[in-house]
Amino acid sequence: MGIIKFVKKVFVWGKEKIENKIILKFFLLHKIEDIILFESVPDLSDSTKPVFDEMLAAGLNKKYKMVWLINGDETNYPKYENVSYFPLVPQKFAQRMNLLKLKARAKCLICCNNFLTSQRKGQFSIYITHGSPLKDCRNFYVLPKEIDRCVVQANAWIKPMAKQM
Repeated sequence: MGIIKFVKKVFVWGKEKIENKIILKFFLLHKIEDIILFESVPDLSDSTKPVFDEMLAAGLNKKYKMVWLINGDETNYPKYENVSYFPLVPQKFAQRMNLLKLKARAKCLICCNNFLTSQRKGQFSIYITHGSPLKDCRNFYVLPKEIDRCVVQANAWIKPMAKQM
């Protein structure tokens, strides 16, 4: 990659970061809504999927709008009442704004790969781990302070995971 192309990429990235911060502040002025955001890699799988399935079985999709942040094509996913799909990495400006709006207004954020962090008081974020790590992952996964809860496999893993993250 040439130096000019690299500088342009850095400029665009910086511009988007600044825009995101400003626009997020605007969306934080609005009230929290009954929205639950889900994230997993691959889409609709991993540790987040059983939580989603249990919420569906309990009928929480009747009270809450449920939104999966996905990398794939939403037309390939099952249709559920009050469940929608949205790009985890939006390409268009309007999609970026809608993602910021979702993150600012969601009541609950559930993730297992890309951290979905609480943006304000009244939100609740849960990081669902992949199980028990066999290797030392210190400094690889650093749990942001804006994650409210981290789910681990069993009580025996609380201290080791706390040390890791």
